Amino acid sequence: VVITDTPTHISDSVLAFFDSSDQIIEVITYDHTTLVNTRAIGQTFEAMGYPVEKVRYLLNRSDSAGGSDPRAIVEMLGREPDFRLVSDGRLVVESNNQGVPFVLADPTAQISVDMMRIATTLLAPPVPVAAGARR
Repeated sequence: VVITDTPTHISDSVLAFFDSSDQIIEVITYDHTTLVNTRAIGQTFEAMGYPVEKVRYLLNRSDSAGGSDPRAIVEMLGREPDFRLVSDGRLVVESNNQGVPFVLADPTAQISVDMMRIATTLLAPPVPVAAGARR
């Protein structure tokens, strides 16, 4: 697994990363600008012929809608986000300042549980497809 944090604009270099990736995880939040940009990049991915399962969405700060209707995410994406990560600024900042991953600093915190669930899902071996089965 290689994780690349790309810039928000799509350049030839970013496209090369996307094309060679098995999965793209787009981190999204509830703010309107992010939702509009997410829909636009989703349409771009579709036009490029990326299969739906190649692009997955991680809703960051999933417990902090900030006045937005949480259903707006589903409406914009056309589906539920694949992953959700709650907000815990205190733990994340303290852990960063101490140089300790937050999942180790407090493994029982909801943000740590969420992150471990995401990592476990992404690192799971692919499910073999039976011979003759449709993909």
